[in-house]
Parts: sequence; C-alpha cells; structure tokens
Amino acid sequence: MPKLNFTINVSLKSFFADNRTRAKLFIDENIKNISNLEEKITRIFGIKHFYLLNNGQLLPSCEDIRILDKDAVIRVVPNNFLPPKLLLDDEYYVIDDDIVNNKNKKKKH
Repeated sequence: MPKLNFTINVSLKSFFADNRTRAKLFIDENIKNISNLEEKITRIFGIKHFYLLNNGQLLPSCEDIRILDKDAVIRVVPNNFLPPKLLLDDEYYVIDDDIVNNKNKKKKH
C-alpha cells in the first residue's frame, strides 16, 4: 500500500538567502514520483534546472515518491552538469586501456 499524505522538509539554501531557504511541503496522492515533486517545487518557488538529494543521494526523476520517508530532508541543488554537446567530447571521459584492449581482443577472435 503506498504511503501518501505526509510532509517533507525542503532545503533551498542553494537558491535563496531569505525565509525560502527552508520549507515544508505536503506529499499527497497527486505526487506519484520524484518528477511530480520537482514540478511542484518549480511551481511554488519559480526555480528550474535542479536535482534533488536525500541524505546526499540523488533522487532520480523517474523514481516512485514512496522512496521518501515522512519528514525527510530533501536538498534542492542547482543543475551544473555539462551541456550535452560537451558530454560527447572524448576529453571528458576516462578510458581504461585494459578494458578497451580486452574488448578489442574479444572482437578479433
């Protein structure tokens, strides 16, 4: 049975320096996944391009809302990831030569 109708604590200190740094939000049956929570945060606080952490761990947007416990502290963090164009550039990846060499050896057989 899904656990719904509980509150969470939201830390917005990465975005605000006033009374909006901390907030309490209500999770009801309309919030089914983390993406719905992200939409609610955007609607209430007018912020975009962020991700959510719980105990320092990423909350993927597709994850079910039941992953959260009552009174969990959710940190809203600005999304400072590299743009997709840069992510495709090889210089942003570490390539393990052993893995590459083993793959090449397997292909030769």
